[in-house]
Amino acid sequence: MQKHITKKSDIRDILTELESFCQSDQWVRFWDVLETKILAHKIKFPLLEFLAKEMTRFLPFENQLAITDEIMRKGYIGGNVIAGIILQQRLSDGPEEPFAKAIEYFLQGDQWFVCDIISERVMGVALLIDFEQSFLLLKSQTLHSNHWVKRSVGIATHYATKKGLEKKNVETLFHLIIDNASDKNIHVMKGLGWALKTIARYHPELALRYQPQINASPQIGNWYKRKISMGLEQAKQLIES
Repeated sequence: MQKHITKKSDIRDILTELESFCQSDQWVRFWDVLETKILAHKIKFPLLEFLAKEMTRFLPFENQLAITDEIMRKGYIGGNVIAGIILQQRLSDGPEEPFAKAIEYFLQGDQWFVCDIISERVMGVALLIDFEQSFLLLKSQTLHSNHWVKRSVGIATHYATKKGLEKKNVETLFHLIIDNASDKNIHVMKGLGWALKTIARYHPELALRYQPQINASPQIGNWYKRKISMGLEQAKQLIES
């Protein structure tokens, strides 16, 4: 029966079991506990993030990607959170490997929630840690043939902007999104449009500066123009409230 786990204390008890089985190389029992006590149940994302961060303390670094591969193969929604956080913890060694793994999981999962959950936790956080390197990788993703990989650029931008990315870096991302605002794939449109709305909400002066030329451009789709207007309206409501 599926349970609702709401207490960090319950997660700590399960972590104790997982660590014990990991350290004694009892991997069959490790996977049984992870699947039957965590993945199969309804657990709020912050608790799953806590679990994943704690797991990286005892999971051998060289085995972590094989573990995230298996977690993703099992196909649980919560598994995306755990895999995303484990990849996030590896960003300190550079964004290339976590980005590559994240993209692999987008292609494998082939669902919007796989893209969004992992994009925020890997690409979005990476922009806050090392903008220059992460931006170059995101820029290359706009040239990818897969719509989830392109969508993730918008999700990462939305997340980083919301979490306080420096304004000059937000402007760089804004231009990247606008340069790709002719894409007509609905999944890409939703991801990039979300980013534009968030930028306009948190940095209305930036959106207002470029809005006239954006609205005058026939290359930029109306969907994207509307998202900017929606973000500006949200910014106005925040000021007035």
